[in-house]
Amino acid sequence: MTDTDSSFTEDRRATEPAGGEAINRPKAKSLKPLALLMPYVARHWVTVSIALVFLVAAAAVSLAIPLLLGSAADAGQAAQGSAEELLALVDRAFLWVALAAILSGVLGAIRFYFVSRFGERIAADLRKDLYAHLLKLSPRYHSQMRSGEAVSRLTADITLIETFLGSSASLAARTLLTTTGALTMMLVVNWKLGLTLLAMLPVAVLPVMAIGRVIRKMSNRAQSRLADAGAEAAEALDAIELVQAYNREQSRLGAFTEAVEATFDAAMRRIGARSLMIVLVSVLLFGGFVGVLWMGARAVATGSMSFGDLASMVLYALYAGSGFGMLAEVYGEVMRAAGAADRAAEVLNAEPEITAPENPVALPGKVTGALAFEDVTFRYGDEAVSALDHFSLSVKPGEFVALVGPSGAGKT
Repeated sequence: MTDTDSSFTEDRRATEPAGGEAINRPKAKSLKPLALLMPYVARHWVTVSIALVFLVAAAAVSLAIPLLLGSAADAGQAAQGSAEELLALVDRAFLWVALAAILSGVLGAIRFYFVSRFGERIAADLRKDLYAHLLKLSPRYHSQMRSGEAVSRLTADITLIETFLGSSASLAARTLLTTTGALTMMLVVNWKLGLTLLAMLPVAVLPVMAIGRVIRKMSNRAQSRLADAGAEAAEALDAIELVQAYNREQSRLGAFTEAVEATFDAAMRRIGARSLMIVLVSVLLFGGFVGVLWMGARAVATGSMSFGDLASMVLYALYAGSGFGMLAEVYGEVMRAAGAADRAAEVLNAEPEITAPENPVALPGKVTGALAFEDVTFRYGDEAVSALDHFSLSVKPGEFVALVGPSGAGKT
């Protein structure tokens, strides 16, 4: 039995993936994994609806501010009368701008509260459901998952989803609204300049989206390396007595250091790609906006456009430019959340191997306590070597039986 156990241990060790990973880590290739969150969103539709109302209201008020500023800039030139009347007109115009700014801040604060509450609530519900499902899964499933891997999915992965729902999703929706609204208002203020800007957008946006796909893969890889580091630490700390008893501190530290450095390398590659995205956004988008505004300044100089309209165009251009830059940043966060949702869905979709019978039979009133194994064969997962091979054992009531043997002999 010792020879069999030795070969079993070696075979099991040889088939373990590099780095100790026993399961394949899913990689989100699209936003489809986020569909996992739809039942939770529907469950809290009232909070979502309130947040959306204040989101739209705050965006509408923000978009009105450039128009009000443009009107205020032209107020003194358009009006006729004494200096006092002109000043009163300008004061009234800028008072409306100040009120719009205050209202935008209040609406934004209310939106932030409800969106943050929504993200926290769904994260709590998802954590409970994920933990409840983990408790139902068979020992075989847990034996294929490294120590700390399940905890990483309950904590780090759900935290990414919480950040997405409570911050990134709201930021993306608000930015999309204000950016679309700003482009529309630019067409209203001056359709020639607005069309010129719209024609330039594909040239600027397509490269940014291409780099965003690369960032998505790098973000998922960085998540996996971080989970490796957490699993390594949890495995060593859970058995700290054995680690210290066998003087394995340096060995475990070396393994953890290797996992941490792999996490750092993956994160730096992701940061490098995001830095390149920021450069593209600055050069392509803002360079285009500067060109359009240069054309607007020439129109003011020739008298075909008022100074107030140019001021409005400048602000709307800033709205649109910063909006596209923000969407590029948020895109990476959304992809990280999609990867986290994919990992959570993998657990939730796993079917328990052992389930309660539909019609359970009650135990007899008197239990004798006898125990018997009859011709039992057992192996870990899909291993070729069995830990137990046609094993039989009978334990009578009142008997004491001890099972001894090396690790991997099938004592458990």
